[in-house]
Amino acid sequence: MAARYAARQQQLLSLAEALEHARGEITLTTSDVPMSERFHHNVYVILLDGAVSKERKVRALNPKRDPKKPCVYVGMTGIPPIERFQNHKDGYKASYYACKYGVRLLPELYEYLNPMPYEAACQMEKELAEDLREQGYTVCGGT
Repeated sequence: MAARYAARQQQLLSLAEALEHARGEITLTTSDVPMSERFHHNVYVILLDGAVSKERKVRALNPKRDPKKPCVYVGMTGIPPIERFQNHKDGYKASYYACKYGVRLLPELYEYLNPMPYEAACQMEKELAEDLREQGYTVCGGT
């Protein structure tokens, strides 16, 4: 899965660089600036308490869920994932599921993808949610 995401991320980065160049936003070659400084958007995955699986909407969105796999929330952000998680828990611009059922971040499921440009993060959020759902995870978010 990691290799497929790495290839997809490279495609999205190339597309983002082409867009930036077309807009006249790139003045240096992209190899002159580290990726962490060029891009600051991230996808993230939050472990949710298993009680979320009792919510009717969650069960409807995950008909093929594997009860042995954890429930997760997938999102994207322009701030560090740990800060975004805290915002969810504080109720600030929060997802209902992440606020009520969020336990902790699962960096092993997303860290290797970050950082990326905004357009790539929007697309990657959807793809990551779909892939986790296909693997049997109960997934909220990722839209």
